[in-house]
Amino acid sequence: MAIKWKNNSVKGILLVLVCAMLASTAMCNAYPMFREKAQANITEMKQKQQEDTTTYLLDMDEDLERYLLSSIYYLNYEITPGMDAYAYFTQNYDVEKLSEADQEQLSKAAAKLMKAMRNQYVTEHNMDDYNGFADGVEKSFGQDPTGELQSAIYNPNLTANTYAAGIVISYDSRGIPSVRNAWGIVEDYEELISDLTHASVGKLMDDNGMDEDGSYDSEEEDVAYTEITVEDVTETYEDAIDSSISDYQVTQESNALLRQLPLPMIQNTTFAFGIMNQNGYSDQDWRDYWIDRDAYLRSGIVTGGILITVFMVILALILQNLSSLELRKTHVFCLPTEVTAILWGGGMVMTAVVFDTLAIETLHNGADGLAGVLADSFGLGTASNGAAVFLVWLAWTAYALGWYWMMAVAMPYLAHPIRTLKERWLLIRCFRKVKTWCIKLWHWATEIQLGKDLTKTILKLVAVNGLIVTLLCCIWFGGIVGAVLYSILLFILIKNKCGKIQEEYYRLLDATRQIAAGDLNTSMKEEMGLFNPVRDELASIQDCFQKAVQEEVRSRNMKTELITNVSHDLKTPLTAIITYVDLLKKEDLTDEERREYVDTLEKKSNRLKVLIEDLFEVSKATTDNLVMNYAEVDLVNLIKEVRLENEDKITSSSLDFRWNLPEEKCILRLDPQRTFRVFDNLVQNILKYSMPNSRVYIALQDQTTQVTVSFKNMSAVEMNFTPEEITERFARGDLSRNTEGSGLGLAIAQSFTELQGGEFKVETDADLFKVTITWKKQSQTKENTEN
Repeated sequence: MAIKWKNNSVKGILLVLVCAMLASTAMCNAYPMFREKAQANITEMKQKQQEDTTTYLLDMDEDLERYLLSSIYYLNYEITPGMDAYAYFTQNYDVEKLSEADQEQLSKAAAKLMKAMRNQYVTEHNMDDYNGFADGVEKSFGQDPTGELQSAIYNPNLTANTYAAGIVISYDSRGIPSVRNAWGIVEDYEELISDLTHASVGKLMDDNGMDEDGSYDSEEEDVAYTEITVEDVTETYEDAIDSSISDYQVTQESNALLRQLPLPMIQNTTFAFGIMNQNGYSDQDWRDYWIDRDAYLRSGIVTGGILITVFMVILALILQNLSSLELRKTHVFCLPTEVTAILWGGGMVMTAVVFDTLAIETLHNGADGLAGVLADSFGLGTASNGAAVFLVWLAWTAYALGWYWMMAVAMPYLAHPIRTLKERWLLIRCFRKVKTWCIKLWHWATEIQLGKDLTKTILKLVAVNGLIVTLLCCIWFGGIVGAVLYSILLFILIKNKCGKIQEEYYRLLDATRQIAAGDLNTSMKEEMGLFNPVRDELASIQDCFQKAVQEEVRSRNMKTELITNVSHDLKTPLTAIITYVDLLKKEDLTDEERREYVDTLEKKSNRLKVLIEDLFEVSKATTDNLVMNYAEVDLVNLIKEVRLENEDKITSSSLDFRWNLPEEKCILRLDPQRTFRVFDNLVQNILKYSMPNSRVYIALQDQTTQVTVSFKNMSAVEMNFTPEEITERFARGDLSRNTEGSGLGLAIAQSFTELQGGEFKVETDADLFKVTITWKKQSQTKENTEN
């Protein structure tokens, strides 16, 4: 059965909530297993601690090895008499092959490295109570308040009481190091000895934060060191390194030279390092805390938390991409970028808290666990166990929901970072709103209307100016400075505004002059500010002038063409009449010739008569001096009469007439004589200008609101005229005017149609010539009634 989703986003959130609760329930069900595993780890680690008779306070890790390496060479430098840092590091290198500039830079780099080594040695002494002592052939140096480090050097079997952990390293005459004595340190010295044996200047530089591309500035040419005490240094190692950076300017080349130097050889010297007891590393309670912490972390709870995180991330990737749930449009996943960033940071912190503290604390059982805290602090008694389980379940549910939300809100930033930032960044939104508001305020304050609202504009400007002056007066003496600045600003604004108005004025004036000079094609589309209403009126005048000029030119052309066409069409039959009259004057004509000439004279006279009558008809129709006699006319029957009238011509032609007339009558109130003339003129036009052996289509359509009569034929000649030109008076399809006709047929048909409230439309498509006559039934009846 199909499920119809309504309120899809709500159901999507419910689905996420159910999944989070299921994940939290699974996590809570695994808690007994986690506790059992943690107890097993605690038991195992404590048994191992009891079996181990030696208490190890320190691991030989990377930090300790770095400290020992830097301290050994720094102490060796201190017990080497008569050498600065440059001489110490170059004692096994031929510096004569270096230029003076390289030697100077190398000296600065060596001094900087030695200072960093000293800082590390002293910083560890202050922060972690590390002490170091070096015993050389000629000199001893270091910190050993109790003297036990020196005793450990001379007596390898002695274990110092003041120092909880320590190590004694000795270099023989060949420069090979070895561990002579150690206590409280994990016995893993092979890697340490290997590092000391294969140490290099580059290793010292890396351990002390000297990169190859570091640069430092110093005016010192050399640095000399003397024995130091605890009070000499009060800064951390990192601070010391940062402060040393500002003392030297070391180039990349000098660092590279320093890295190539061989380390000085340490011979017949013993170094002792120890850590004081008062640092608290020997406290058994502190050691038990770390045993418990490590046991709980390895119980599997971290893995469970990671599985919940992965599950919710995958769930977010799936559900957020389901368009049917519409979760992406939910407001909780579309928070502003700033809010999202803060919550994301809080989510990462809470994740660390969950894995570091909450998960471990909730695993404790009994009086030390969460149930014991609830029972003691809130007096829940036996209900404390259930309350503890509920709180743990609630915490993991919130954790799961938090990671789902974090992944869901991060997806748009990963897919479309730029677009998402533009849409959700509050700063951008605020900037846009402030910008829009400022622009609107500026336009409101500076917009000037010269129309009816001029008074309001002036009042508005005065009010704004008065408000600013009032605010300046409230500043007391500071208002004088503000008034000066405001006056300068006001001058600049008024000058710019007036300059803009002046520019618009000259632009309008220039356009007006061009129009006055007769250039009616001058563009009036430019922005003219205050003068936009004047520009619009001038544009209207310009358009009217253009239309009037075009109409006048057209009228003159029509008059010229009319005179030319009338002269030609009247002259042709008149010339023939004069010619045949002259022929009849001859006395030697036979009766047959005389009858032939008389017939010709009759034809030419009749043609001249028809031409003059057509000219009068179209003139009357054009000037509305034609009297229309309206009556009920059957258009179907009228078209049939036209067909019957021209039956002989149609039969004698090679044209194939196709008549598409309805069987029913089509009654309209028209002038029957004028309408017959319209249809007859169109049929005559078809007979004169149609392509031989082509088809002619004449159709009548009686529709609900109008009646349409169409005439379609193929032209015998190319139609290189427009539909508007062919309906002009004395216009012919045959431009050579060799065919019979007055050129007034279509003009008369159009005039008679329009006088009766109809529409006369001519269309051409290649050689297809089409005339469509349309009479609307209601408008036609109303117009005829008025006439």
